[in-house]
Amino acid sequence: MADIRIRKNEVCVIGLPQCNYIFSSTNSCFIAYGFDTSGLEKDVITALLIERGIEPVEAGNRIQPGQFAYCTKICSKIITSRFCIVLLNEDVTRLPNNITITKPNANVNIEYGQMIGFNKFIIPFQHENFPLPFNVNGLDTIKYNDRNFRERAIAAIDEAIARTIPAGAALNTFIVILEKYLLLRNALIAKVADIGERSIYEIGASCEFNLLTSLDGLLYLYFGNFASLPNDKIKWRINKLHEIVQARRFSIPRRVATGSLEQGHADIYYELIDALKMWILVSDNERKNELIAWYKNMALPYELDVFTVDEVIEAAGEL
Repeated sequence: MADIRIRKNEVCVIGLPQCNYIFSSTNSCFIAYGFDTSGLEKDVITALLIERGIEPVEAGNRIQPGQFAYCTKICSKIITSRFCIVLLNEDVTRLPNNITITKPNANVNIEYGQMIGFNKFIIPFQHENFPLPFNVNGLDTIKYNDRNFRERAIAAIDEAIARTIPAGAALNTFIVILEKYLLLRNALIAKVADIGERSIYEIGASCEFNLLTSLDGLLYLYFGNFASLPNDKIKWRINKLHEIVQARRFSIPRRVATGSLEQGHADIYYELIDALKMWILVSDNERKNELIAWYKNMALPYELDVFTVDEVIEAAGEL
């Protein structure tokens, strides 16, 4: 058997009973930024990540009703991300008489500290107009301006991608094994390069599903990497994704009638929606069997396949 190293965060850093999220278990990048000061940079980074098949994740775009916000929206996303990006631009307050006050963004610095504490691979950026806070002044930071940001972001992201997949025998992180397993099942992680594919991806991403395609690119699958979630939270995501997909389906005739969607594109959309499948990764057989039984009783229209972490390792670990 290959030497499989799967690192779990066994102790919750904020005092909850347990954690057990798996480090670097998703092909994602967590982005920490100030909404008012770094929105344009975040948009550039998001586009670059999607082009490279990396899911961009941020705290601000996730709504988790009834759940502990810091754990589900921030901490767990940092743990499971492949690498992280932080934009250290300061918040700017403009007062009367042309007085301007700047100060570090507290939330961004908390998230940055979390990344450092978890020993994540981090890309820190800061606009050259701002000074580094004293507590991170000794850490390497990529300084940029409006002209060179995209160029420097491309170089840094490409380096992060290369350095977070080790070479040779060390290719045994769980994310690599999971990608091998998906390929064994004739599925590829979607690159979401075109607008239509990106819209399908964004529907699933709202419920934390990734988008897969068949080898020929004609069939789409929503994949939930939910090995660290209890079944009640997985069920909520499945139900919500079904609601969203069905709402989009029912809206097609109206969009055709108003001219915002051509009939030919509508027919393709119907075909894609009706052929959708869901794949779910869970932690163990007990959760797998319980989830399958629940799904049968729900009688939802899409084919569901559930597999466990051990099944993934057994199937793909030797490749």
